[in-house]
Order: sequence, then C-alpha cells, then structure tokens
Amino acid sequence: MRIFTNSKFFNTLESVMVSHMSTLNFVSNERRRLFEIQDYSLQRIFVAYQEGEPVEVQVSPLCRRYREVRAIQARLEGGESLEAIAQERGITPPALNRHMALLKLPEEQQRLINRDDPSIHNWPIRDAIKAGSDHERWLLLVQTLDTAERWAELVESGVSQTEIGRREGMTRARVCQLIRLSGLDQGVKAQIRDRDDAYYGKSLRQVWMQIERG
Repeated sequence: MRIFTNSKFFNTLESVMVSHMSTLNFVSNERRRLFEIQDYSLQRIFVAYQEGEPVEVQVSPLCRRYREVRAIQARLEGGESLEAIAQERGITPPALNRHMALLKLPEEQQRLINRDDPSIHNWPIRDAIKAGSDHERWLLLVQTLDTAERWAELVESGVSQTEIGRREGMTRARVCQLIRLSGLDQGVKAQIRDRDDAYYGKSLRQVWMQIERG
C-alpha cells in the first residue's frame, strides 16, 4: 500500500477531515474513536483503516484531552447535542462543557498542545481548563468595555439608553448597568486591556466588586 508523506498534503487533509468528522463512516467504532482523539498520524490512520490493526502512539494527557474536545466540537457543529455526547461518555453536560474551555485558550497555546509540544507535557489538564476559562472571561470583559464606551458615545450624541436597549435587545436597566464601565479610570481600563493580573480572568461582577472596594 502506498502512503503519501508530503506534510502540506497531510495538513490540508487533516483540516478537511476534522471539519467533516461527523460525516466520516469508519468500518468500526474503534477506528472512528482512533481518529477522533488523533493519537495517530494520518499515515497510521490510513494503515489502521486498511488493516484494522492500529499501532498505539503515546501523547501527553493534555494533548489527548484537547484533541478529544476538538472532535466533540466538530460533532456539536454537525448537529449533535452536548447532552447526548456527555451521556455517551458517562459524564454530566456541565463537566463536558468545562472541558470545552480548552478551545478558549489563546491560539498559540492551542497549537502547542495540538502538536504535543514538550513545553506543555507537565501542564495539568485542570490548570489548562482554568486558563481557557480565564482567557474567555477576559475576552468577554474587554468586549463589554468596548461596547460600554461605544454606547457612551451614542448617549453623548443624543441617543437614549432606552433606544440603545431596544437596538441591543436588552432592558434599559441592563444598558445603564453596563455603560458604567465607560466611566472607569483610564488606568483601570488600560490594566483590563493589557491582561493585568488584577483583572485577568475575573467576571464583570468580580471586577465591579474589586473596584468598589477600592
């Protein structure tokens, strides 16, 4: 059997296969599972598919878990429910959803994990999941701050908070609450955007409590 070794070819093919994972029809569930966790090079996957005898290749626990959640994400995008996948794996939907936070890590960290770079081998899965959640909270906080400043400009131009709420599909009270962020000290805003430890990974409520405590 001929096996291609051109790396560009395999990188492209892997991208296509991951994107269409939900439609793949392997001969057995074992070989489908083999592809989902991607513990094998594509060459080995083809050999496993042809011969039915995959050769085990070890990867770090974090790499394995990350590749699993990528596969789960592909299934979710294909229309499967989180609840059904969680039941299949014998865990609760909230637990599975927490693991999905690995996909919220910065792209560079995700690339290191996906290629099982030695630098991530000693990174506990629990810590990586927390890092993903923290990064997601920071992105949401910055987005909310940007939105608050945009709304403040609209108010200054004569648009009412009620009108902003109508446009955004939320109550005037919620708009009033969020727009307060625009009045934060410029130094605090800079700290938030620069991922300062004082605010990184904090929810909006935690940020307000921290600011009010002074």
